Amino acid sequence: MICYFLQLLLLCVLQVQSNLDKTYDVPIPDINIRSNGFDVSINDEDGISLVYFYGKIMNASENEIVVMKSYEKTENTWILRSNYNNLKEGDIIYYWLYIKKNGVGYRLTPQYYKVSEPDCLTRLPAEELKENNHYQTDDYLCEITCAYEIQKIKHTLSKIKQKMNFLNKMLSDLSLPIEAAVQSFNLSYINNYAIY
Repeated sequence: MICYFLQLLLLCVLQVQSNLDKTYDVPIPDINIRSNGFDVSINDEDGISLVYFYGKIMNASENEIVVMKSYEKTENTWILRSNYNNLKEGDIIYYWLYIKKNGVGYRLTPQYYKVSEPDCLTRLPAEELKENNHYQTDDYLCEITCAYEIQKIKHTLSKIKQKMNFLNKMLSDLSLPIEAAVQSFNLSYINNYAIY
Protein backbone atom coordinates (compact mmCIF):
# COMPACT_ATOMS: atom_id res chain seq x y z
CA MET A 1 0.00 0.00 0.00
CA ILE A 2 2.73 2.45 0.93
CA CYS A 3 4.55 1.62 -2.30
CA TYR A 4 1.38 2.42 -4.28
CA PHE A 5 0.99 5.73 -2.44
CA LEU A 6 4.65 6.66 -3.09
CA GLN A 7 4.27 5.86 -6.78
CA LEU A 8 1.18 8.05 -6.92
CA LEU A 9 3.01 10.86 -5.14
CA LEU A 10 5.98 10.57 -7.53
CA LEU A 11 3.60 10.72 -10.51
CA CYS A 12 2.02 13.89 -9.10
CA VAL A 13 5.44 15.49 -8.55
CA LEU A 14 6.46 14.69 -12.13
CA GLN A 15 3.23 16.23 -13.42
CA VAL A 16 3.85 19.41 -11.44
CA GLN A 17 7.46 19.55 -12.65
CA SER A 18 6.42 19.16 -16.29
CA ASN A 19 3.98 22.06 -15.92
CA LEU A 20 6.63 24.24 -14.26
CA ASP A 21 8.97 23.70 -17.22
CA LYS A 22 6.47 25.39 -19.56
CA THR A 23 7.60 28.93 -18.77
CA TYR A 24 9.17 31.46 -21.10
CA ASP A 25 11.38 34.41 -20.26
CA VAL A 26 10.71 37.32 -22.57
CA PRO A 27 14.06 38.55 -23.95
CA ILE A 28 15.13 42.17 -23.70
CA PRO A 29 14.79 43.53 -27.24
CA ASP A 30 17.30 45.41 -29.35
CA ILE A 31 16.28 49.03 -29.93
CA ASN A 32 17.86 50.85 -32.85
CA ILE A 33 17.42 54.52 -33.70
CA ARG A 34 16.84 55.42 -37.34
CA SER A 35 16.71 58.88 -38.90
CA ASN A 36 12.93 58.58 -39.32
CA GLY A 37 12.03 56.56 -36.20
CA PHE A 38 13.24 53.57 -34.22
CA ASP A 39 13.07 49.76 -34.40
CA VAL A 40 12.41 47.22 -31.67
CA SER A 41 13.46 43.65 -32.47
CA ILE A 42 13.77 40.22 -30.88
CA ASN A 43 14.96 36.90 -32.27
CA ASP A 44 12.28 34.42 -33.29
CA GLU A 45 11.64 31.28 -31.27
CA ASP A 46 9.31 28.39 -32.09
CA GLY A 47 5.72 29.13 -31.11
CA ILE A 48 5.81 32.95 -31.10
CA SER A 49 2.72 34.32 -32.85
CA LEU A 50 2.50 37.92 -31.56
CA VAL A 51 4.91 40.61 -30.37
CA TYR A 52 3.42 43.74 -28.78
CA PHE A 53 5.36 46.84 -27.66
CA TYR A 54 4.04 49.60 -25.42
CA GLY A 55 6.38 52.52 -24.87
CA LYS A 56 6.25 55.95 -23.31
CA ILE A 57 8.88 58.41 -24.45
CA MET A 58 9.68 60.89 -21.70
CA ASN A 59 11.48 64.19 -22.17
CA ALA A 60 11.37 67.62 -20.53
CA SER A 61 8.67 69.04 -22.80
CA GLU A 62 6.33 66.15 -23.69
CA ASN A 63 5.39 62.54 -23.12
CA GLU A 64 4.61 60.46 -26.19
CA ILE A 65 3.04 56.99 -26.20
CA VAL A 66 4.12 54.50 -28.86
CA VAL A 67 2.21 51.24 -29.39
CA MET A 68 3.28 48.65 -31.98
CA LYS A 69 2.40 45.03 -32.68
CA SER A 70 3.31 42.40 -35.22
CA TYR A 71 1.88 39.02 -36.16
CA GLU A 72 4.62 38.26 -38.71
CA LYS A 73 8.36 37.81 -38.45
CA THR A 74 11.00 38.86 -40.95
CA GLU A 75 13.28 35.86 -41.50
CA ASN A 76 14.29 34.89 -37.93
CA THR A 77 13.53 38.24 -36.31
CA TRP A 78 10.42 40.04 -35.09
CA ILE A 79 10.82 43.72 -35.97
CA LEU A 80 8.49 46.52 -34.89
CA ARG A 81 9.01 49.91 -36.57
CA SER A 82 7.97 53.28 -35.18
CA ASN A 83 7.87 56.54 -37.12
CA TYR A 84 8.43 58.61 -33.98
CA ASN A 85 11.51 60.62 -34.96
CA ASN A 86 11.81 63.25 -32.21
CA LEU A 87 14.22 61.32 -30.01
CA LYS A 88 16.94 63.47 -28.53
CA GLU A 89 19.88 62.85 -26.26
CA GLY A 90 18.61 62.44 -22.70
CA ASP A 91 15.14 61.18 -23.67
CA ILE A 92 14.04 58.05 -21.84
CA ILE A 93 11.88 55.30 -23.28
CA TYR A 94 9.90 53.41 -20.65
CA TYR A 95 8.42 50.25 -22.19
CA TRP A 96 7.24 46.69 -21.79
CA LEU A 97 6.75 43.81 -24.24
CA TYR A 98 3.98 41.24 -24.50
CA ILE A 99 4.73 38.06 -26.44
CA LYS A 100 2.29 35.30 -27.28
CA LYS A 101 4.04 31.94 -27.50
CA ASN A 102 2.25 28.61 -27.95
CA GLY A 103 -1.05 30.34 -27.18
CA VAL A 104 0.14 31.70 -23.82
CA GLY A 105 0.91 35.37 -23.18
CA TYR A 106 4.13 36.47 -21.49
CA ARG A 107 5.13 39.97 -20.44
CA LEU A 108 8.56 41.51 -20.01
CA THR A 109 8.87 43.51 -16.83
CA PRO A 110 9.01 47.27 -17.48
CA GLN A 111 12.34 48.45 -18.85
CA TYR A 112 14.03 51.79 -19.52
CA TYR A 113 16.24 52.94 -22.35
CA LYS A 114 18.03 56.26 -22.38
CA VAL A 115 19.04 58.04 -25.56
CA SER A 116 22.72 58.79 -24.96
CA GLU A 117 23.46 60.25 -28.40
CA PRO A 118 21.14 61.10 -31.29
CA ASP A 119 21.98 57.88 -33.15
CA CYS A 120 22.77 55.62 -30.20
CA LEU A 121 20.44 54.12 -27.61
CA THR A 122 21.67 52.33 -24.50
CA ARG A 123 19.86 50.39 -21.83
CA LEU A 124 19.48 52.13 -18.49
CA PRO A 125 18.89 49.68 -15.63
CA ALA A 126 16.10 50.66 -13.25
CA GLU A 127 18.50 50.68 -10.29
CA GLU A 128 20.78 53.19 -12.03
CA LEU A 129 17.84 55.37 -13.02
CA LYS A 130 16.56 55.51 -9.45
CA GLU A 131 19.98 56.37 -8.02
CA ASN A 132 20.82 58.94 -10.68
CA ASN A 133 17.53 60.78 -10.33
CA HIS A 134 17.02 60.45 -6.59
CA TYR A 135 18.01 64.05 -5.84
CA GLN A 136 16.76 65.66 -9.06
CA THR A 137 13.49 67.53 -8.98
CA ASP A 138 12.50 67.54 -12.66
CA ASP A 139 8.85 66.48 -12.79
CA TYR A 140 9.23 64.10 -15.71
CA LEU A 141 12.03 62.18 -13.97
CA CYS A 142 9.92 61.84 -10.82
CA GLU A 143 7.05 60.62 -12.98
CA ILE A 144 9.30 57.98 -14.56
CA THR A 145 10.48 56.67 -11.20
CA CYS A 146 6.95 56.56 -9.74
CA ALA A 147 5.52 54.97 -12.88
CA TYR A 148 8.25 52.34 -12.81
CA GLU A 149 7.60 51.48 -9.16
CA ILE A 150 3.85 51.20 -9.76
CA GLN A 151 4.39 48.99 -12.82
CA LYS A 152 6.84 46.85 -10.87
CA ILE A 153 4.29 46.32 -8.09
CA LYS A 154 1.52 45.55 -10.59
CA HIS A 155 3.76 43.07 -12.40
CA THR A 156 4.75 41.37 -9.14
CA LEU A 157 1.10 41.10 -8.09
CA SER A 158 0.22 39.71 -11.52
CA LYS A 159 2.94 37.05 -11.24
CA ILE A 160 1.76 36.13 -7.74
CA LYS A 161 -1.82 35.82 -8.99
CA GLN A 162 -0.68 33.60 -11.90
CA LYS A 163 1.26 31.37 -9.50
CA MET A 164 -1.70 31.15 -7.13
CA ASN A 165 -4.02 30.19 -9.99
CA PHE A 166 -1.51 27.59 -11.14
CA LEU A 167 -1.17 26.14 -7.63
CA ASN A 168 -4.97 26.06 -7.18
CA LYS A 169 -5.30 24.17 -10.46
CA MET A 170 -2.55 21.74 -9.47
CA LEU A 171 -4.19 21.16 -6.08
CA SER A 172 -7.53 20.45 -7.70
CA ASP A 173 -5.82 18.08 -10.18
CA LEU A 174 -4.00 16.32 -7.33
CA SER A 175 -7.03 15.99 -5.09
CA LEU A 176 -8.64 13.26 -7.22
CA PRO A 177 -5.68 10.80 -7.18
CA ILE A 178 -5.07 11.47 -3.48
CA GLU A 179 -8.76 10.96 -2.69
CA ALA A 180 -8.70 7.67 -4.62
CA ALA A 181 -5.59 6.56 -2.72
CA VAL A 182 -7.17 7.42 0.63
CA GLN A 183 -10.32 5.51 -0.28
CA SER A 184 -8.27 2.47 -1.29
CA PHE A 185 -6.63 2.47 2.15
CA ASN A 186 -10.09 2.38 3.77
CA LEU A 187 -11.30 -0.69 1.87
CA SER A 188 -11.61 -4.08 3.50
CA TYR A 189 -9.93 -6.98 1.74
CA ILE A 190 -10.84 -10.67 1.64
CA ASN A 191 -8.45 -12.91 -0.31
CA ASN A 192 -6.99 -9.92 -2.22
CA TYR A 193 -10.46 -8.69 -3.23
CA ALA A 194 -11.63 -5.26 -2.14
CA ILE A 195 -15.02 -5.08 -0.44
CA TYR A 196 -16.89 -1.86 -1.17
